[in-house]
Amino acid sequence: MALKGIDIYAIKDEVSEHDPDKKNPTTYKLGVLDNRILAELEDGMTSFEIGSGGSGDSAKTTLAINRRAIEFFRFGVKGIENFQDSKGKPVKFETISVAKFGTNYNVVAPHIVQMHELFVIKEMAAKIRKYNRLTEEEEKN
Repeated sequence: MALKGIDIYAIKDEVSEHDPDKKNPTTYKLGVLDNRILAELEDGMTSFEIGSGGSGDSAKTTLAINRRAIEFFRFGVKGIENFQDSKGKPVKFETISVAKFGTNYNVVAPHIVQMHELFVIKEMAAKIRKYNRLTEEEEKN
């Protein structure tokens, strides 16, 4: 069987497990990250320094996990429905254009990212990352 590509235009609806409104929850429209953005986020948020082997000089690893989650959220969220501000007023989903690798990407507007609690951003980022892998069902088709 031949290799299969990921549908980079697919959008999946997700609800946070932390949403208190189970009847009318906030719905996140999550997309797949293309390989250029995925590589940028994975590589740009991780660093390794190898020690010289001398006494007291050990290897060092840096993982910017929270910053990575915010970037996954910015690039991977394609829409949000039924999201409210702190006063309960509906928030209109907005994006801004960001140029990367000669391509313009529409990313979540900064004020909308800033309104989200980090644990929700991390939850959605994990789901976005998962979508960049074919499921067993998709591989069979």
